[in-house]
Amino acid sequence: GPAAQLALLRAAQAWLLSANGAVALPGAAKVIEVLYDLDLASEGVLHEFWALVGASAQRDATSLLAAKEALAEAEVEEAAAAKAAKAAESQHAEAMAKRRDAEWYAQQARCGGNPSKEDEIAEKAANAAMKKAVDLHGAAQNITAARDKTLVAKKAELEASKRAHAELQGRVDHALPFVTHARPFFDWLAASDDDDDDDEADGALDVSVANAALEQIMPAILGLGGSVEVVSAAGSTVQLKYSGPDKIKFGVELALRDSPLIEKVEFV
Repeated sequence: GPAAQLALLRAAQAWLLSANGAVALPGAAKVIEVLYDLDLASEGVLHEFWALVGASAQRDATSLLAAKEALAEAEVEEAAAAKAAKAAESQHAEAMAKRRDAEWYAQQARCGGNPSKEDEIAEKAANAAMKKAVDLHGAAQNITAARDKTLVAKKAELEASKRAHAELQGRVDHALPFVTHARPFFDWLAASDDDDDDDEADGALDVSVANAALEQIMPAILGLGGSVEVVSAAGSTVQLKYSGPDKIKFGVELALRDSPLIEKVEFV
């Protein structure tokens, strides 16, 4: 049934992406074609499978964008915490020096026997200054400890963000080869399905249709360092001007090909 066929396609995908199937991965389109020719995967199930692959790719791209933003935020927060900790350490060192000076002056101002009124006043002032310096030093110690604790927490958050970003990037990079190598078969399958609708599609496709198809993933494209512009849209073909990482090109194509009016995407 359809569920078993879908499970078979997913198993084939997993095998092709494994170490054991790496040699066969460039022939992914042929592997899927054989399953189709042997009636092990119906046309409807193949369409469903490819839609799931595309949806998964888009989810991963969106998650990767969010992880990239979280990583950038964690880097900013860690840098700010490091700067605050350094400033607190400097203030602590300054407070320590002032405390040592105040303690020395208080020692020097200590009155002996039969002190004069002026000596008593000087001693009292030196002791008050020393107490203030000791209090300020204690406060600086507390601030330094708090800043150091914050820095440790921000470093931990940064490492967690790095791991999450690396995991998602690895997932995207792992899935991309299958999409790249399997696409020719699904392009053929979609083209054969749309042959009867060409005339209708030719009259309906325009730049606004292509832009509408791109709208949902445009934030992800921009966030991953890419840019895309529709150059033309006619017949069943969309031409794009694209710059950015190759790894998100397939997401752009899949988003456009979700429209029944678009069969082919060309990068110019």
